[in-house]
Amino acid sequence: DVTGTNGSFAGSGESTIDLTTITDSAGKVYDAVSFSGVPSAGAKYLTEFIAPKCETIGAGCFRDNCTSLKKVELSSQSEQLSLKERAFWGCSKLEEFIPSTLNVSSISIGCFYKCSSLSGELSLPKCTSIGQSAFYECGKITSVSMPHVVKVGTYAFTDCTSLETVITSEALKEIPMAAFKGCESLSGDFIRGMLHPGITKLGSTEVQFEMFNGCSNLDGEIEWNFPNLTTTNVVGESCFKECTRLEKVSLAL
Repeated sequence: DVTGTNGSFAGSGESTIDLTTITDSAGKVYDAVSFSGVPSAGAKYLTEFIAPKCETIGAGCFRDNCTSLKKVELSSQSEQLSLKERAFWGCSKLEEFIPSTLNVSSISIGCFYKCSSLSGELSLPKCTSIGQSAFYECGKITSVSMPHVVKVGTYAFTDCTSLETVITSEALKEIPMAAFKGCESLSGDFIRGMLHPGITKLGSTEVQFEMFNGCSNLDGEIEWNFPNLTTTNVVGESCFKECTRLEKVSLAL
């Protein structure tokens, strides 16, 4: 149970923070619209966080100590939902995240880093950028829809081994090094959809280092043609390493 106005934990064992309603000593009811952090005392026992009107989750809010957190429920209506850097970093038991459609403008650095139990489909209809290591080793996510994303961060989807579908568009301009490394379930069709001629930046500086290393489900042909690329137009080190089903790479010079 959570007691007191500061959200401190009483005792031990499985605990829930439920901010559906907050009442002060005078009986006045408030809406919880932001949350800055879980108290360190008892954080390891937290299994659920429910705040259906919460619009802001602070930086590092559930980082490291919340090793038992299984469920998070936030606002499903807000157009202003903001998840700060490393908000759920290392929450390896986080299985259920509500809502699955996030009306956010960006996913910050390390936001869901090593949330290895997070599963299913994720929709980001208004998101324009994915931060570094945002979904690193989220091995149970199967689908991400991000039609308006312009920039994907380094290691953003590294080792998302169950990721089959990544929906992008020609809005996507930047794919960095190792962005999809180890995404062994991602098909060639979705990778080809990312690599359209409007890309302006690939990899890091002059190399596309390990971008699709380990994408063993990548089949067929890749056309390497990026007339708007702002760096040297080369296929970088280990870019397609272990892509054993890839048959051909066509270089347009």
